[in-house]
Amino acid sequence: MTRVLQTGVAATVVLLLVGLTLLFTLGPGTAIAARVGLSGLLHGLASADATAYLYLGVVVLLATPLVRVALSATLFAQSGDRPFAGITLFVLVLLVVSIVVGFVV
Repeated sequence: MTRVLQTGVAATVVLLLVGLTLLFTLGPGTAIAARVGLSGLLHGLASADATAYLYLGVVVLLATPLVRVALSATLFAQSGDRPFAGITLFVLVLLVVSIVVGFVV
């Protein structure tokens, strides 16, 4: 379970460092990742767009706790611990709602 957080943070650090390195060497790029979505993000990563790497780093950072909580809920459910599975699912819903509200507002 700790591996999820370690992997997420390590991936975030690598992506942000690559993005910052590209930003300072090649410039900001076209910022297409934030405008087009997944296809723009993939295109930006393939074309070494600094903005795409920075954007993906932030997305991975946001997704890390979500994955951790979802994995915890799954493990609690598999072990038959229904109260903790329910609480963990409630926390997951709160996290998702807060992220959605943050993007809307």
